[in-house]
Amino acid sequence: SFEHTDTHTHKHTHRKRKREREGSGMSSKLTESRVKCYELLQSATPKDFIDVSFVRVVHQTVASAFPECIRGPRKGTAKVSSPSGGGAHRDDTDRLHDIFAACIQIGLTSVIAHFIDEISNDADCVSADAVEARLRDGENVFRCMIELMGEAKEEMTQVLKKEKKKKKNENE
Repeated sequence: SFEHTDTHTHKHTHRKRKREREGSGMSSKLTESRVKCYELLQSATPKDFIDVSFVRVVHQTVASAFPECIRGPRKGTAKVSSPSGGGAHRDDTDRLHDIFAACIQIGLTSVIAHFIDEISNDADCVSADAVEARLRDGENVFRCMIELMGEAKEEMTQVLKKEKKKKKNENE
């Protein structure tokens, strides 16, 4: 019957989403705020991320769900203060970088890839607004990715050093 199929589909979708979350960085501390953040990031379109008000709302959601992804101002970012808080030195570019860091942590790297593909690589996607233009800037996104890859490399290096030390101690 239709009801049975609908229920089966709902259960299948729920299980699929649960598996996706378990495969991401969310499984260790799955909270309502993390699920909300994951679903918000997953459902956003690349063009959503060039809307300053959207970036600020998503950043607040990320800060609540994944505070470990929130970092201080980055080198080379424009120091345009904004009324939405987060410190006088925080700007919308920093917020976008924090959002991308959360995307990496929870396994939604496709959000970044689509943003680069559809926004940063689109010569027609321009804005007269300085903040929006900076959010769209491919160089800005590239610097963010270099920084995040450097952090991931450092984290992996530390993990490998610990494992190597642990194995060395086991062999002694």
